Parts: sequence; C-alpha cells; structure tokens
Amino acid sequence: MISPERSGRRRIGIFGGTFDPPHMGHVNAAHAFLAEMHLDALLVMPAAIPPHKCGAAGTASEIRLLMTRAAFDGLDPQISVSDFEIRCADVSYTYRTLRHFKVAEDADVYFLTGADKFVSVDSWKCPEIIFDSAVIVCAMRDGDPAVYEDVIAKARLYKERYGARTETLNVSPIEISSSEIRRIYREGGDLSALIPPAVLKIMDTHHLYRE
Repeated sequence: MISPERSGRRRIGIFGGTFDPPHMGHVNAAHAFLAEMHLDALLVMPAAIPPHKCGAAGTASEIRLLMTRAAFDGLDPQISVSDFEIRCADVSYTYRTLRHFKVAEDADVYFLTGADKFVSVDSWKCPEIIFDSAVIVCAMRDGDPAVYEDVIAKARLYKERYGARTETLNVSPIEISSSEIRRIYREGGDLSALIPPAVLKIMDTHHLYRE
C-alpha cells in the first residue's frame, strides 16, 4: 500500500455506485474517503447502467441522481454529485470514467470501492487503464481478517501485474445494503437512522420500491 503523501498535484476522489437508494453507509464512506485520502474534491457518481446489472430492472437514473444529490449536497463544500456517467447514457465502465477525469482535471485520481469489488478489479473491462488512471482505494470494515488478507494479496498481485497503486480505507460499518433498505421500506419499517430525510422524502414522493 502506498502512503497518501502529498505530491503537489490536486487530488480528486471518485465514489461511484448505483445509489438505489443512497444511505448513511454511503455518506459515512464518503466522509472517510475525503478525510483519509486528503482529497481536494470528491465526486459522488451514480452509474447510468452498471456493467454487472445490464438488463436488470431498477430505479430510473434521473431519480437515483436526484436522491444522491439529496443525500450529499450541502454536507461538505468539497463533496459534489456528478452526473457524468448518467449523461453518457451508456454502460458505466469504470475505466472510461477514470481515464476521463485523469485527463480532464489533470489531477491525481482516487477511486473508492468495497472489499468485495476490490478483489475483482482485474476482471473488469480494461483493468490496465483502471490501474493506470487512479489509485484504487479499498473500503475495509473492521473484524474480518480473512477479507483483509484477501485484499492484501490482491493489492500485491495488482502491483506486480499492473504497477497498481492501492490504498485501504477504514470505514465505521453500517451493516446495511441498499437491497435490504428497499425491503425494509417496502414492508413499512423504520429507516430514520439509515436514510437521510431528504432521500426518504423522494422515495415517498415517487412511490419507489413498493412492488
């Protein structure tokens, strides 16, 4: 793992996902990412069509973008929500996004992903471009040494095979997934501690996740 020492260049973080819906786990991860990687700016980026969900039904991208803005806007002046992938209206391949921002911003790019996805980055489309374009940051939860060992082993392989730069990020866990939140909401459960109020209002207004 590399040290997050300053290089003198601007640092931009990219935190992507479907955000269907965005929840407090996403918010906590964003704050930790911004602070621990000493980012100058963090772009939260809802995907248009995630490669692993092509053809699957889901909430319209415009509504997911609206919810994501409701969850993150105003939290921190360094955090903003980007519609870059949604405007592209195509499969949201990570390599395209990272390459674009590396060139367009002339900055050091940091890309946040969870441990489950970190260990499979070499199976994504054009992994050599991904590793060349950004430092890949793995969000880790405490208390799972087996997962940590898998991440370290993969980081070593990525460095040997691609010259990859990687980091780990410790995040206070909120043991919830978007799919679990959708289930609780559908069943009328209490989400007040898990969903920002503005997001919950959008879910109510647009009658999401009821079927």
